[in-house]
Amino acid sequence: MGLVLVVVIHFVTVRWDQRYDWRQHTAKRIWRQLVFGLITPAVLDFIFMSIYLKGVGQNLGYEKFKNFDLLVVICFLLILNLYYVIHYFAVKPKPSISDNFLTEEKRSDVLIIDSKKMHVRLPLEDIMYFEKDKKKILIYTIDGNQHEITESLSNMVIRFQDFGFHKINRSIIINGVIVEGHGKGDAKKTRRILIKAKYDEAVKIPQDKLIVTKSQLITLNKWFGDSVD
Repeated sequence: MGLVLVVVIHFVTVRWDQRYDWRQHTAKRIWRQLVFGLITPAVLDFIFMSIYLKGVGQNLGYEKFKNFDLLVVICFLLILNLYYVIHYFAVKPKPSISDNFLTEEKRSDVLIIDSKKMHVRLPLEDIMYFEKDKKKILIYTIDGNQHEITESLSNMVIRFQDFGFHKINRSIIINGVIVEGHGKGDAKKTRRILIKAKYDEAVKIPQDKLIVTKSQLITLNKWFGDSVD
């Protein structure tokens, strides 16, 4: 019976991990974990053992189970649930975006800016580039709007590199969709990003900010699949 309880709690916990994140849906997750991970297994175990012990005529065994063993089972279930909670927070890192300003819906590739001042949904394909401005990040979109968040550029790189965004220098992360290619830069061992013609009006990046610095040439090579020194 103990193995059955372990399997049930594992199944329930894994399922809720996928649907209700502990950090984003704390209240919903707590009561679901209590109901389906603790209370329901304890009740099922009590019903099963009661039927079994009474069925085989073990009245003394039933009284012992009700007065002592059931408490042990509940403690076991509680410890098992706590283990899964600790494991979740230890294995799954906390989102890197500060103050939960940004979240993303991977199914629809939507970036959400969520703060006390605003709630904005931005399709990633509409974001032209991110620009570092002191301790803030400016987000520029194809329709000419600008949004501001407090975050580090390195965290933005980690979060959006799998969505076609590339860091080209210390200040700019650009959406690969708007890039035509690259040409020779002004300084040695630098390149200049070339913007597609249809985005020229929307992308108001000064030419000096479109320079791919030496430290980012490796990223450029992986991006375009060529070799630039």
